[in-house]
Amino acid sequence: MVKVLICGSVCGQFSTLIEKVQALQSSQHGPFDLLFCTGIFFANTNEIDNFNNNFTIPIKTYVLQSFDEVETIPENINFLSGSNMITVDNLTIAYCCNISMDGCEADNIKNFKKYASAPGYRGCDLFFTLDWPKDMHQFLTPE
Repeated sequence: MVKVLICGSVCGQFSTLIEKVQALQSSQHGPFDLLFCTGIFFANTNEIDNFNNNFTIPIKTYVLQSFDEVETIPENINFLSGSNMITVDNLTIAYCCNISMDGCEADNIKNFKKYASAPGYRGCDLFFTLDWPKDMHQFLTPE
């Protein structure tokens, strides 16, 4: 069984992300196999240089925010862009990195239909968008 961690916007707080991932890896719930970061990973372009030289995330990581300016990417980090479906550790993962689902549907739904109509397609295990879990708090019941 593959164990997956998912986090929302990092906003350049890489030290905090790494500390939390390390704590979870060594907890009774770990170790985890994959980390997916949705939302804003870099808050600004200055953080890209800082990230290139100073951080290593201790788990295979997928970031749903592509940056052409990232020159040196640590070996276990993959930046995903556009819209696609990939297989990682026997999981089928669909993703859309557009700012909103409307943009995803308008530009890339054909890509997903191509995969879904292929012979032997058995569905997708995970589907990520860049802005998920934005506004999810609206669905919580008041305490």
